[in-house]
Amino acid sequence: MSLMLKILCLTLLLKTAFAGVLPVIPEGCFDNGGYCIGSIDVKEPLYGVGSPKKMMKINLFAKLYEGNYDGPEAILGKYFNFEKWVDYVGDGVVYENSFTLPSFVNEQGKEVKQHYAHYTVKGPLGIRPEVKSVTQYWQIDAFEGALVSYQFDNPVDHVAIPVPQLNTVFNKGIGFDHNVGLLHVSEKLYDEGEDEYYFVVYYQGLIKPDNSIFWDTATKVTMRSIAATFKGMFLNSN
Repeated sequence: MSLMLKILCLTLLLKTAFAGVLPVIPEGCFDNGGYCIGSIDVKEPLYGVGSPKKMMKINLFAKLYEGNYDGPEAILGKYFNFEKWVDYVGDGVVYENSFTLPSFVNEQGKEVKQHYAHYTVKGPLGIRPEVKSVTQYWQIDAFEGALVSYQFDNPVDHVAIPVPQLNTVFNKGIGFDHNVGLLHVSEKLYDEGEDEYYFVVYYQGLIKPDNSIFWDTATKVTMRSIAATFKGMFLNSN
């Protein structure tokens, strides 16, 4: 599949899986710690092609006050500072490496940011599932209600992505067979109780773990790693 066709199929898949609109924030989502995360099992074709596969559909919502983040540039600037991810995580997530790789321009003329990550996550019975990935992000037209929207993809095989920091080439991921999704920063909203403006960061993932661990375990450790990253990045530090 060509890169252009893959991007088009991915865009269609995400519009279908996530209905092309921002998800409704669950009631009480921000009452405990300023965020919430949830997952349901769905069946979707990989990149919108072929027979449906079982995947986890994850939504995370994080509430960020304007007093700490004055706009999407500050929020996304922190998110895309990939070297700092090693300092953000906790809750059993341990990074070996987190690097910003050279960006490139895709066939749609969009700059693609690249994140190399290698980490383990604490699982049940002392196991530590391993993840090694390159995540690629590019900006898309903002969803209604969002100031900025990004699409992301983890190419897992048949790739050759230079990792100059390790003097090597990434050619196969570990931990996921499929990991795509969307990242949004909402328009400015008003909290009457706190008398303060805020933004909501939406993370929407469509993930198929590989067969190295059981599904229930994969769901728990995947949600743990995503939640730990967002808590450490936005809610436990400024």
